[in-house]
Amino acid sequence: MAHNVKPFVVKSAGGAASQLLALQAAIYISNKTKRPFLFKHYPFSTGGYWPLAISKLLLPEEELTDHGSTRGLKVANPLDLEIGKPIPGHPLSRNGFSYEKLLHLLAKYRIFKFLWWIKSKVRGEYSVNSDIQRLLRIPHTLKALSGGFIPIDDAAVHEILNKRFSVSGLPNPYESVPILSQCIGIHYRLGDKRLTFLNPKFKSGQIIDPTSIQSQIPLNRDLRIIVISDQPLVAKELLNDYGVTVEITSPGSSIWDDLKIMTNCSLLVCTWSTVSQVASSIRAFRGLPSRYPLIDPSTNSVANWDLHAMKYYSPDYLDASHPIYSDFNHSADANQVYKD
Repeated sequence: MAHNVKPFVVKSAGGAASQLLALQAAIYISNKTKRPFLFKHYPFSTGGYWPLAISKLLLPEEELTDHGSTRGLKVANPLDLEIGKPIPGHPLSRNGFSYEKLLHLLAKYRIFKFLWWIKSKVRGEYSVNSDIQRLLRIPHTLKALSGGFIPIDDAAVHEILNKRFSVSGLPNPYESVPILSQCIGIHYRLGDKRLTFLNPKFKSGQIIDPTSIQSQIPLNRDLRIIVISDQPLVAKELLNDYGVTVEITSPGSSIWDDLKIMTNCSLLVCTWSTVSQVASSIRAFRGLPSRYPLIDPSTNSVANWDLHAMKYYSPDYLDASHPIYSDFNHSADANQVYKD
């Protein structure tokens, strides 16, 4: 029986790294089903403004130019919004009930399983829901793919992404940079995690204790340590306070520059983030080791995926009394990729 050649739709949300995870899944399912895909991005659905950042990695026929809407939100002109910042009046930040809040709660407490089973039967839309087994079981007849994308350990997927990066004009994270093999990388996500105790509407989880990161660095390795962060100066100061001497990337560097560093270090110690997940999946393809937290601090759920060359660790977290959670300022240079 011939395969259905009608394209399926991949629905993405969030920043560039989340979009890359969605693209990994799109390529994986496309290879599996022998069907093309259409990439549809929802720039407002997470509560902040994250426009499509991976156009250069999509084929012209894959990109849907009309963005996905968010129920209960009207945006007159997206150019008036600040990238990465909360959207004023977004349904997730309003008092009272909203459709988007319901979806957020269902995702947080993992109640999607039964509801998505119904949705998949009725509409042919399947959610990955942060579970590799769900991805592996998605049928050839799917109409849409959405929700909870994860890093994929599949050589064919990464070979295709490597080719796309090589002709995109973007820094290629699959490209070898020998000088970085003499470094250890730390990806230290801070950003909205600093709001965890300040604003109950931002529950992205606590910040990992620097001593837990330090414990993953081999004692007998006299290598430079580079910290990559959405707030590199703050990350450097925090690590230095705990006796970890680090260098930083250039403030205002793009996610593509940061990924290239993260995928070339001899070892990468990660905090829970989609950027770390993308980097770890590329490192697995290249046979480079990574260390990744076992538990998502925002949901207390265990990672339902694995990558070869990656080992999990169980970190401690900084408590509410730590000054890192006060005086939060959004870094104007953190999201330069969207301004290019």
